[in-house]
Amino acid sequence: MAISFDTDPLGSILEYGHLHKTKDAQGRQAWETANINGMVGQSPWLGYCIHEHQLIEALGAGRGHARVQPDVRRVLTELRTKHLIEPYTQDSNQATEWLEITALGSELVQTDSHREYLHGMKYVVKRWRSSVFMIYPKNGEANIGTGFLIRPDRVATARHIPDQLIDFEIATEDGTVLPHRRVLVLPSKDIDVAVIELAQPANGMQPMRLTEEVGVLDDLVVMGYPPVAKTDGPYLLANKGEITATVKRYDKNAADLLMSSLLRGGYSGGPAVNHRGNVVGVMAENLYRQIEESNQDRNAALGIAAATRVCYLKDILAGKGEEWQPGSK
Repeated sequence: MAISFDTDPLGSILEYGHLHKTKDAQGRQAWETANINGMVGQSPWLGYCIHEHQLIEALGAGRGHARVQPDVRRVLTELRTKHLIEPYTQDSNQATEWLEITALGSELVQTDSHREYLHGMKYVVKRWRSSVFMIYPKNGEANIGTGFLIRPDRVATARHIPDQLIDFEIATEDGTVLPHRRVLVLPSKDIDVAVIELAQPANGMQPMRLTEEVGVLDDLVVMGYPPVAKTDGPYLLANKGEITATVKRYDKNAADLLMSSLLRGGYSGGPAVNHRGNVVGVMAENLYRQIEESNQDRNAALGIAAATRVCYLKDILAGKGEEWQPGSK
């Protein structure tokens, strides 16, 4: 589906630039249907690539050219500032300024992650919070964990959540319960991820995207439902941090991501999301050093937050998992 200028002007113009470069006829037709509301004097695809005048002519049809002009100029300036479009250097006529989409711009608009990249972590939380769920025991105990939607009928979490809760429910932020059928895990108990199969798709909610692309000092936001004292119920919390390392554990055959956030119980099973809105890890635990009681260094007792990489979730989705059984931890 093409991106409409009325709802996402940055995305619409970025998509226009991508279609100008790729010459995708079907995509161009869809873009015109979504964005051109009246008659235009000439095709918006003439010329080398993006041109301010052509955009104003096309988008102003039915909207008013004077009304869209400042918005088009603002968007082009912002996209240039973010290095998502750049001057077209092969134009010999310096009197006309053509702009072309960069490789990064094309990648972002194709993966629907341009809004997160442009608007920052606040937008990441705003867009994806409805896809993050609380997981709690049916017996009313205070323990709580987190999960997140990765397919219309699949919820990812940490394996130790069902291991500890046994009989549990999944609920959205507004308390709507999502019935589930079964839990899938990998044969190795060292891999702290699980996929919960819902009884029916979670309609109206966006499955979160998974990526294995991760680097040291990448910005992250972690979302989860840790218990908060003196509040009237569970609340979704968001915590910013950075990737500090990728490590192999000597106590288990698994790769973990370490991050700078200092997290508490309840975040377990929640998503670690990068600045493009893609999940890079499933929150697992804080890694602690064993220290002597006589050690007065308080910093020595602080743990380091660890997340399990999403490659293991992909293994389960690819059919390499098995059905979890209570008491199988």
